[in-house]
Amino acid sequence: MKHFQLKLLFLFTLLLFVLSGLSTILGQTEFIFTQIVLIGIALFILFQCYHIINTTNRQLQKFLFAIKYHDFSVVFPKQGENSFQGLQGGLNHTLLELKKIKEERDQSDSWMGHLIHRMPIGVLVLKEGMKIEFMNLIASNLLGNPSLDTELNNYISQLSYETSSSFILKDGNEIQLHKMGLKGEIDYDLIFIQSMN
Repeated sequence: MKHFQLKLLFLFTLLLFVLSGLSTILGQTEFIFTQIVLIGIALFILFQCYHIINTTNRQLQKFLFAIKYHDFSVVFPKQGENSFQGLQGGLNHTLLELKKIKEERDQSDSWMGHLIHRMPIGVLVLKEGMKIEFMNLIASNLLGNPSLDTELNNYISQLSYETSSSFILKDGNEIQLHKMGLKGEIDYDLIFIQSMN
């Protein structure tokens, strides 16, 4: 990254000298060839600056898209120019770290889901507005339907947190409900269900 900054600083300093030299001889016919050469050098320096900034922008955009879409297979190949190697190395390192974090989280979620499915009681997770976010197999077997009926829905919504209460389903089975609240960016209701039969 230091090399990248030094290169840009060198190019801008050189451009300043070229432009100041050009301004002193501009319009003088005896220096027409020198003016053409200095204009050519100035254009070349501007092109180099544009190339550096454009390449950096494209790589940062690619990096941000990779993060946005969780595509951690993206790799920034090391180019011949040392000015970009620090940037590319940093982006590659960051993507590798994010990939590790995602894999650990996915593994943790997989174990958590496996454990919840193996629990001996029903577990129901409701998102705001009583939308079912998750239901384990026992809860599905007890309730019979992945969508809650209106009566049970109303009962759960009126149930206080950290309390247990019984409810009789339409098929006559009695269940015990225990409600907990999970607060975060999105609020969830966690309902534990146990058959009383």
